[in-house]
Amino acid sequence: MLELPIPKFNPENLGHKRLVELARNCRSRIRSKLSELSKGLTGIGRIRQPVKEELEVEIEEIDRLVGRIPVEEGVSARGLEDFE
Repeated sequence: MLELPIPKFNPENLGHKRLVELARNCRSRIRSKLSELSKGLTGIGRIRQPVKEELEVEIEEIDRLVGRIPVEEGVSARGLEDFE
């Protein structure tokens, strides 16, 4: 069985707080630009690409935080060796 190392939200953890802040900022930015970004596009797959491009910097920071938080929390992944 694959177990993902996702610790519970800890409001005292600065990385967790930053993820919340990034998520709120991303949601706000996309909410205000979605009609512009999706103009002429149909289907979620086609709309996703310009959204990802718009949020590229935030997504990179989110990826770094998500990779770092489990290590900081002392959570280990079990079962991932099958996917390496």
